Amino acid sequence: MEIINTITKRVIQVLIVLITFMLLYSLVEFIFLLGRSALTHHAAFNFSPGPIERSKVFFGQVQGLIAAILLLTILIELISSLVEYLKVGSANYVTVITEIALIAIVRHLLAIDFEHASAGVLVGLSALIFVLGLFYLLTKKPGSLLGRILKNNSEGDGS
Repeated sequence: MEIINTITKRVIQVLIVLITFMLLYSLVEFIFLLGRSALTHHAAFNFSPGPIERSKVFFGQVQGLIAAILLLTILIELISSLVEYLKVGSANYVTVITEIALIAIVRHLLAIDFEHASAGVLVGLSALIFVLGLFYLLTKKPGSLLGRILKNNSEGDGS
């Protein structure tokens, strides 16, 4: 059993290093994209009487930039949960998965074209956000029954 715990910890350490490299690379890429978008999308300052092309306005790029920030947030949350597992020997993965799922859904919402999305998709995403948000509140609320159950289970799973 000790060999399995050692292998698990080494694998998690390698994952932390790899995800950290992904995070740093994504951050550098995000900074370059932000700079490029700011420099090349300046149609709002064009005061000609003609129509403004949506693709040349920086505001149109903000949606993608926020999605990139949320992706970086997902990577940070994943790294912090793996570090917590190494320190404590266990982690409450139910809340971590719920947090990551909420961030991923919000990121997906930013990419949806609401003009062409069906009502079923929007209702489904709304219901999913509501259920995950409620579950998150129930697990994070101090003294809640579900929070205590998850905390006791994560403490019992330790090495």
